[in-house]
Order: sequence, then structure tokens, then C-alpha cells
Amino acid sequence: MQKNKLNLIIDLLLLICLLLISGIGFLIRYVLPPGFERRQLYGNGVDLQFWGLDRHGWGNIHLIISLVFIALLFFHILLHWKMICAFTGKYSQGKISSKVLLGIVLALSAICLAGPFCIQPEVASRQGRIVTESITPTNSEQTPTHSSSTIEVRGSMHLNELASKLQVSTSTIIAQMGISPKDSCQRIGRLKKKYGFTMHELKQLIELEMNN
Repeated sequence: MQKNKLNLIIDLLLLICLLLISGIGFLIRYVLPPGFERRQLYGNGVDLQFWGLDRHGWGNIHLIISLVFIALLFFHILLHWKMICAFTGKYSQGKISSKVLLGIVLALSAICLAGPFCIQPEVASRQGRIVTESITPTNSEQTPTHSSSTIEVRGSMHLNELASKLQVSTSTIIAQMGISPKDSCQRIGRLKKKYGFTMHELKQLIELEMNN
């Protein structure tokens, strides 16, 4: 295949991938919003899908297309490497060699692609989802309060199992977290991904129910 035809094909594929990445990003953000915004727009117990996929399913497709785009982009750079080196050498007056330029490209690529796997998230409750109340005992005979740090919640637990173990109402958890009643028998880990809440938020809600 001639180099010009190959370049044209790669450019077209890059354009298609870029349009798909943008379109799916808009779909996830505005058509399939996360749990809190979804509940504000459509109420509790509602799942939003497009072509049989929820926002997490489209997020996986978004990631795959992004990886394809990156692979095509590297191939595109490889095909034009001589031209890039000649252009860079001309305007940098020979101060930047092709090896230095390649090293910079590879270093930036490693940081952008591998960096997210080295980042620890900041855990914070989402305002407006769970309203916490401060309970201050007035005397030593009151029932001791439970702290969210001592509540054990694992992703492998089923919602009904968790509610029964901690003696809290399953219906209250479902209502507060916007979970569909038909999913009450699902595992916490799957519900967390599907409905967009965090373990910290779930523990806060359980703590509030146990202390009431």
C-alpha cells in the first residue's frame, strides 16, 4: 500500500475515533448523567440506558476507542517521524536531536498513560446526597452511637445481607441511595458501580440509621 494512501486511511480513522470519543463523552455527561443528577431529573428507581448500555457500559467503550485512537496516533507519528525530526531540527537549530525528541514523547506518554494507575483518590461525601446529623449524648445512659469507621461494608456483601446484619431498613437504604427495589438482592460492589455512590456515603447513611 502506498504511503499516501496509508496516511489518508489513518487520518480518517483518527477523525472517526475523535468524533466517537467526543460523542460518547457528551452521551455520558448529558444523556446518561450520574446517580445524583439522574435522581434529580427522573426520580428514584430509574435506570438510564441507550442501546441497552448504561453510562458505565458506554464508559468502557469510550476507553477502548481512546486506546485505539492513541495507537493510531503513535502510528501516525511514526510514519511522519522523519518530517517531524527535520522540522524540529530546523527551528531549534540542532539543539534538539531526534533521540531527545523521542525520549520526551515517550516520557510524556508514560506519565499520561501510567500515571492514573499510581494516583490515590480523595474520598469525600457528595453534598446533597446524604444529610448527616450530629448526635450529642446528654448523659451516659443514652445508647452509644456508631461510627462509620467501625461499620464493616464489603463489596461482596448483598444489600439485604448488609441490612439484616446491621439491623437497618433495606427500604431506607434503597430510597436514600436511589437504588431500584429490583436490585436489592445485588452485591454492594455492583450497586456502587451502577448507581454511582461510594462506600463512605453508604456507611454514613447506615451510621445515621443505626444512631436514630
